[in-house]
Amino acid sequence: MTALGAMSLRGEYSIIEAEKQAENLLNKYDTNNDASISLSEFQSFVSRDQDILKMLLSYGLISLEDLR
Repeated sequence: MTALGAMSLRGEYSIIEAEKQAENLLNKYDTNNDASISLSEFQSFVSRDQDILKMLLSYGLISLEDLR
């Protein structure tokens, strides 16, 4: 889980911690409760989360133009 740890700056996650984190994210962002996060659900929460946007920007995964 090194990539997940790097993104959170927390260090490495155990499998159990990663599963809990994934379940928490699913419960929080799966707005239609279909047990998956659709592209529109993903875009909706990512576009409102400043920490995620900063992280994506720092990794070069989005540009300042994408934030407009």
